[in-house]
Amino acid sequence: MNNYSHTFSLDEVRAFGCLSGDLNPIHVDPVAARRLVFGAAAVHGVFVLCQVMEYMARDKLPVGHLSFIKAQFRQPVAVGEKVNIAITGGAAGAQAKIFSGEAVFATLEFEFESPDDSVRQPRLDRPALQGTPKLLTERTIASARGTIPLGYSYADFAKMFPAVASTVPSLSIGCLLGMTRIVGMECPGERSVFSSFEAKFSSVDGGENLIYEVSRWDERLNLASIAVSGPGISASISALLRPLPVHQPETDALRTHISGKPFSGQRALVVGGSRGLGETCARLLALGGASELCLTYSMGREDAEKVARSVSSYSKVSVTEYDVLAGTPPEGDFTHIYYFAAPRLRPNRGAFSAVLYQLYSSYFVEGMAALFQAAVRKHPVRFMQPSSIFVEKPEAWFLEYTAAKAASENLAQQLMTQHPSSMVLTPRFPRVTTDQTQNMPDCVPAADVLLPVLMQMSG
Repeated sequence: MNNYSHTFSLDEVRAFGCLSGDLNPIHVDPVAARRLVFGAAAVHGVFVLCQVMEYMARDKLPVGHLSFIKAQFRQPVAVGEKVNIAITGGAAGAQAKIFSGEAVFATLEFEFESPDDSVRQPRLDRPALQGTPKLLTERTIASARGTIPLGYSYADFAKMFPAVASTVPSLSIGCLLGMTRIVGMECPGERSVFSSFEAKFSSVDGGENLIYEVSRWDERLNLASIAVSGPGISASISALLRPLPVHQPETDALRTHISGKPFSGQRALVVGGSRGLGETCARLLALGGASELCLTYSMGREDAEKVARSVSSYSKVSVTEYDVLAGTPPEGDFTHIYYFAAPRLRPNRGAFSAVLYQLYSSYFVEGMAALFQAAVRKHPVRFMQPSSIFVEKPEAWFLEYTAAKAASENLAQQLMTQHPSSMVLTPRFPRVTTDQTQNMPDCVPAADVLLPVLMQMSG
């Protein structure tokens, strides 16, 4: 067995997007991707496959004589996330596992065949077409079909995968790149997740196009089975249609939640005010008469500015970038701080992870403490960070998240003891409807959960 580790950078992922023609925002646009259920930009599954093949080629495994590939993409690899790659195999075939700790991201199986020197593979060398992903719906996916031209630039591919480029026929590579383009750009398109595929390779019978057709659409799972054929390849793909991003109610839609001006005089800092709970909090505060609002974002300035514009007729509002892990707290004489900073939720099906706990703690404990201490140096402050119902009703896959939230509650009590003139609340919120909880049951609208806490903060 040979073991490797790799961190897929955003620059690499964007380069692969141009190389393959799969420029789906879930891969190449971190700001857009954070609004989707995964919560972060995800590495192309076929990029992961090509990287594994590169390591295999360096190990002298006969990847140039592929006859079969089976790929299972169990969960996305986040851009910037370090993963481990374990490869075993020999002359007849190989297997690979992509994992981190107990989490398995993908499993790959390869079969090789003896070379047939009598067969000459046509050479493909033309760039993939660029474009924007189609936006298919549950109704249009079931009957989707089409043809895409293969694209493969030897020079560009060889920069990223030199060993594969020198051993695997260009048409075979072009077909693999074409499959990610089908899923990410054609069908399901913009809201797609590549779940799995099986591909058989054979002698090339001409042509430089891939033909695809949805053979089955499972409405219950939002899962498309796609048959693919092309020069020297016959494949079946499974691809998921992701749910639409969650959009919080606009300011005008929240008017009926507020009576009078209960938040009059507040000079409020809303950390994470560009989306989700923070976005709704900012709208409610403005409708309730807050005199000044400062909305922070770590990425997605346009989202924060959109929220600011929607409340500017009610409150004086500003927008500023703020990284709670490294940045200097925003300047301002704030009376109230609403702290919604959080990393992407990461379900953990394995043993308790100290590394994952420390990630959550860096936001929920260290970040909270640093911001409170900076604010309280000026005068007493009212500070709120949501805790979670998971503290009293633990969820098996979120133990690290739950432990960090419990630690934030303990910190709040200590801060209140040290600064009795201040208020520090960590109310245990139920599951709230946001981008990252859209697949979870029993979610409650953000405004319904927030308003009683905002009233408590103003009392």
